[in-house]
Amino acid sequence: MKTSTLIFLLITGLLTSCILTYLLIYTGIDWSLAVFYNQNEFFVWIAAPFVLGGMIVPIIIIVYFFLFWKKTKTQSYYIQFKRSIYSFICTYVIMTILKVFTNRVDMEPFEPIGSLDTSNQFRFGFMNSNSWWESFSEGWPSGHTMIAVGMAIALHPLIRSKFWKIMNIAYPIIVAWSVSTAFHWLSDVLSGAILGIVIGYYFSMKQIRKPLNV
Repeated sequence: MKTSTLIFLLITGLLTSCILTYLLIYTGIDWSLAVFYNQNEFFVWIAAPFVLGGMIVPIIIIVYFFLFWKKTKTQSYYIQFKRSIYSFICTYVIMTILKVFTNRVDMEPFEPIGSLDTSNQFRFGFMNSNSWWESFSEGWPSGHTMIAVGMAIALHPLIRSKFWKIMNIAYPIIVAWSVSTAFHWLSDVLSGAILGIVIGYYFSMKQIRKPLNV
């Protein structure tokens, strides 16, 4: 699959995400869900470990496939390693670019959300958040969701075990739900999922050449 195809898919996914975000903001769905979770912090406490897992698991997967490829020198582990790291890097770069230029005001877990709807507050421009950390790590779209979905889609065709296929589907869903409780607006999460699907599909279809030493 050509790079031009990825660009076309990304533009389509980005436009879809923008329209969906607009609808979720102006119908009040983003704000209503945020208020619900803010008033029911029990869900946030349940979700917190999965949010942490969403940062750690992708690295573990990449390292796992790399080590087993180096150990066994098999083509299957090589392809799994390449697909996982390519999708991770691509999603991370695109997600970071979008965050630093949109600078959406995020929710803060375990803090009162207040009565003013802040779901529509974007600070467009390069790194216009309160700090460089906010610009790179918070906002639109959800990086947790984008990476989890992208890697899952990219790896799914290579998974043979029924159990691991189910886990591969369940993992991004759990991560997406967990960050929607108090860390991201719903539209952040759904936009991340859309863009993750696009990137994951591209790398699931992309031919990966066999290395010389395999």
